[in-house]
Amino acid sequence: MQSALKLQPEPVRETATHRISDILGIELHECKRSGNVTLSQDTYVSKLLERFGGDSGKK
Repeated sequence: MQSALKLQPEPVRETATHRISDILGIELHECKRSGNVTLSQDTYVSKLLERFGGDSGKK
């Protein structure tokens, strides 16, 4: 858990209650019409790249 907190883009207080998406950056998307569920970490990865000066690989 501590190593995950070190990568957290926002400051984290150990006494705070966080959703799993706040720690792992996993977003859950559900298509109500088809019933498909997808998981994504796009926003989390973008924040990490911004924070650490990484290259997104996009041209």
